[in-house]
Amino acid sequence: MSRDSPSESTAGSAPRREPHQQRNRSVSDVLSDDRTKGYLTYTTSIFAIVGAGFGLTGALGTRLLFDGSDESGFVAAFFMIVLFGVMVFTGPILGAISGLQLDRQMADTREAMITAFASGTLGYVVMTIVGVLVTVVFSPSTDSADTGGTGGSGGTDLFDLGDVLVPLIAMAVPVGLVAAGVIYVGDRFLE
Repeated sequence: MSRDSPSESTAGSAPRREPHQQRNRSVSDVLSDDRTKGYLTYTTSIFAIVGAGFGLTGALGTRLLFDGSDESGFVAAFFMIVLFGVMVFTGPILGAISGLQLDRQMADTREAMITAFASGTLGYVVMTIVGVLVTVVFSPSTDSADTGGTGGSGGTDLFDLGDVLVPLIAMAVPVGLVAAGVIYVGDRFLE
């Protein structure tokens, strides 16, 4: 039951979509459209705000819940691991929500799916990076930790960005697929 008639619409939503239009714009044309850029910016900003919320929760949680003693170090580290685990697995939920929002705003199914995939993927990467940065900036400092990794050189690199960026992008792809999938399912099964 596809949305066949572009003239039908419901209150507060985009007009019904026609599944196969005569003229399909290329992916780059869709993503370079000013209106699509607005949707991408909006969705990515939502992901960034959620990432900042996770980061502040982690930073404030470690400051307020753990007193900095040696015994609390392990518990604080466990707290941070759980927090970031929740953030990582929240991505598909935010992807679904962003897909639902784009489904209501965009009239063309194909363009909505392209936009949802791009915004879900990019948004997830931004959310994760913002969450980690906010946590690192606002967390209590630990003078005893040598994170340089090279025999006491005192460096501050926690990890090599290249070692993290590729897996992060790979984990972001399913979030984009969820966002696009929500639009496909809505178009396929809702009247």
